[in-house]
Amino acid sequence: MIRLENVERRFGAQTLFEGVSWLVPASARIGLVGPNGAGKTTLLRLIAGEDEPTLGRVHRPRDLRVAFLPQQVETVAEGTVLEVALAGADRLLALERRQAELAEELSGVDPTDPRCTRLRESWADARARFEAGGGDHLETRARRILAGLGLAEESFGRAIATLSGGWRMRVILARLLLGDPDLLLLDEPTNHL
Repeated sequence: MIRLENVERRFGAQTLFEGVSWLVPASARIGLVGPNGAGKTTLLRLIAGEDEPTLGRVHRPRDLRVAFLPQQVETVAEGTVLEVALAGADRLLALERRQAELAEELSGVDPTDPRCTRLRESWADARARFEAGGGDHLETRARRILAGLGLAEESFGRAIATLSGGWRMRVILARLLLGDPDLLLLDEPTNHL
C-alpha cells in the first residue's frame, strides 16, 4: 500500500532520520515505537502526505484516503459533537448536496427537454453512489461511532468547544472514522483515548 524508499528528513543541519525504507502493506496494524524526539510524528506526517522528505520518496496510491489523528488537536472545530463527526463523511455529504442541486434543476426543466434525460441520469448516478457509501444511514453510523468512543447520547447536541481536550479528540477520531479512510494514522492515541 505505502512504500518509503531511502527516506531522510532533516531540519536545518540536524538529521532526524536517514535511510528509512519501509513497506506498509494493506490491512497491516503497525505500532511505531521509539524514544521522544526520534521522529515518529515526522515519519507519520510523511506517510500521511502532510510533510515531504528531504531525500528519498514516499509512494502511496493516488486514491488512498489517509486519516491522521495528531497528538494534539490544535484548532477546535465549530458545531455540535454530531455535526463535527458527520463532517468526516464529506464525500457523501457532497453527493447529497449534488442530488439536491440536480433535483432543483430538474424541477425547472420540461420533461421533453433533452437535458432532462441527462439530469435524471446524473441524479441517479449521484443517488447510487450515495446509497452505496451508506449515505442513508450516515447519522445512525455517526451516533454508533460516537457511542463506541464513550460519548453519551446527550452530549451529541453539545458544542464541541465545550468539551475537554480528551473528549474533543474522541469526536475528531469519530469524524476520521466516518470518512472511511484506507489508512488510519494515530499519533500517540493513548494520550487522550
